[in-house]
Amino acid sequence: MAGRCAGWGGVRYVDLYPGIDLELTGEQGGLAPRLATRPGADLSVVRLRLEGAGAVAVEGGALRLTTAAAGPRTPGRCSAPKG
Repeated sequence: MAGRCAGWGGVRYVDLYPGIDLELTGEQGGLAPRLATRPGADLSVVRLRLEGAGAVAVEGGALRLTTAAAGPRTPGRCSAPKG
């Protein structure tokens, strides 16, 4: 089947920023990015550039985007390790 990767679970970029990893997984037919932090990580160093977003908000730890082409979407969540 062209365009399908049944065995792919995702990829993790370790230390994209010090103590902060970027996880990319497939979710609901799209790409779901997540930031995973370790103790002591400074989230103020993270910078996002969004093009085409008419509205951007953070709701309950989730980034919410609205564009002219699509209604509100939540591409991912910020997460911290448990324990």
